[in-house]
Amino acid sequence: MSHGYAGAMKSAATDADSRFKSLGVVLRSHSTMEQEVLFPALKASAPKLVSKYQLDHERDEATLASLESDVKSAVTRIGRGDVKYPRSEDFKDFVSKLRSFVVGQRVHMNNEDLDLAGALASLSTEAEAEVFAKVYLHLEPSNAAIMPVLLDVLSRQDRAQYVFNVKSVLGVKYPQKWSAFQTILTSSLVAEEMDDLKFRVDLTA
Repeated sequence: MSHGYAGAMKSAATDADSRFKSLGVVLRSHSTMEQEVLFPALKASAPKLVSKYQLDHERDEATLASLESDVKSAVTRIGRGDVKYPRSEDFKDFVSKLRSFVVGQRVHMNNEDLDLAGALASLSTEAEAEVFAKVYLHLEPSNAAIMPVLLDVLSRQDRAQYVFNVKSVLGVKYPQKWSAFQTILTSSLVAEEMDDLKFRVDLTA
């Protein structure tokens, strides 16, 4: 019984470790994109907002690095067969810290998206579209890893709006990249989710 439990915990820990690494890729890619694309575009029109989120990114990077060390330690202990660890106070503290960070990131990204969307709206239509194109293209090397995570946390309405925005840029300027994005969509969403998305957004270029 104990051996089976230890094996199940090791498998769960390995899966959690993989998911956390994917989250780290998403968060760092998102942060780098903002530092290199969005913030320079908005620095002149919204300097206080840019400064605020630059400080947030510095804090979040420090917390993420600390959590990466904690995750590595937890996976190592479970991998060694420490069946008592998942019931320990240390593990409870670790899970609480991890959960707090993930929830905090969702709140941060939601607030940031609203704030930055408002700031972007102050730009001309052409400038806003150009920024959006640069954002997608900047993230392109990591899009296959990032998109499944991003699409999963968005509501269906927000997901449809995001896809519509991507299409409005890629479908006109970069049709081949729009086709590649559609491939990512198909591999990231289950059939029912794709049907819902197609109902909300015309995916033809």
